[in-house]
Amino acid sequence: MRSYRVTFLKDLSVNYWGKKGDPRPTFRDVHLKFYPLITSFKKQAKKLKIKYFWHFYEPFIEITWMSDEKQSQALLRYIKTATQRLGIKDLKFERGKLPKGQKCKPGDGFGPDWFHKEGNDREEEFGAKRHAICSDMVDLFHEYHDAIESGYGTNEQMSRCIHTLCNPMGLNYTEEAKICLSRGLLCLLLTYFGQKWAVWLYVKVFRQRLPK
Repeated sequence: MRSYRVTFLKDLSVNYWGKKGDPRPTFRDVHLKFYPLITSFKKQAKKLKIKYFWHFYEPFIEITWMSDEKQSQALLRYIKTATQRLGIKDLKFERGKLPKGQKCKPGDGFGPDWFHKEGNDREEEFGAKRHAICSDMVDLFHEYHDAIESGYGTNEQMSRCIHTLCNPMGLNYTEEAKICLSRGLLCLLLTYFGQKWAVWLYVKVFRQRLPK
């Protein structure tokens, strides 16, 4: 089993920060518009018995899955047909690196998850499976969207998800607070200062650590 990825809509222009007066769709609008299409791909993946499937908005669409080559080619054919019907012409397909001990072809550079220490294949495997589980949580939020918005709202329910993870893991309120505050600080810095200055302020001024 190896990782596979498709990307498309590289020229998608988005009002990422939700600025007033900007006629472009907001980042949340992108989710509402393209989630049904991505869900159709995920349903097909499940029919093909592909267990691990997830997506990101960059804000272009990036979909990754883990499977064998035969399953992958079947899913790719389905995705190609669907995107061609919608007039999408910039679909790009990539194969990820093979598991440890198997040789890669040139260009097979990405793994299922970048967020792991170099050489720690088990952590990379964990990251891929975590992505897939989080993808299922996104589905759950979407399924109950109307009920959530008429109740506590997405933000409050997302906050509750953090505690649902921290508490059973034995992380106390102080540890949970550190996680939330550190992440929140980095997000605010990225919002107002951009990548380069945000990282510098985060590390040099606020004395926070970034994974190496």
